[in-house]
Amino acid sequence: MYMLHHNLTTEAELLHSQAYASNSYHKEIINHGSEDALLPTILSTFIQQLLVQGFEHKLIDMLYQETLEGKLVGSKITNCDCVRLAERLNNLRIKRVDSSQVKGKIARLKKIQRQFTNLMGQTGMVWNPITKTVIGSDEHWENAIQVRSEWKKFKNSGCGNYDVLCTIFG
Repeated sequence: MYMLHHNLTTEAELLHSQAYASNSYHKEIINHGSEDALLPTILSTFIQQLLVQGFEHKLIDMLYQETLEGKLVGSKITNCDCVRLAERLNNLRIKRVDSSQVKGKIARLKKIQRQFTNLMGQTGMVWNPITKTVIGSDEHWENAIQVRSEWKKFKNSGCGNYDVLCTIFG
């Protein structure tokens, strides 16, 4: 329990420092009157982000494991598969989910994988498996973003689970 609390405190301090660097943080302090009044909001937001990220990572792990075991075919994930995955996730007590939420998350993951694959198909774009990013000149990035503005999100962050998503979804 101490380790979890220590990690949350450290992460909350990091989030706090990141928020402090932003201009909106200063506006919030003026509205709330002090930093102490804002800290519970920042901590609550951080914990919520941890739960969402934990849910996504566990779902990807489950999808990957079941794909490797032959229990799941990424292009044909059924409603029964979503119900089973929701039950498994709920047993982990990360976040309470139902099959429609699992189905929606799978659809979003599949969309991200397709977008990233399409981006790599653009002239001058190359996949770097070490950094899990797409490398291209500024000119190639400008051209790609003009084709599809949603590719902009991949410029700095890449797609960390791309290889795993390709195994899952094909």
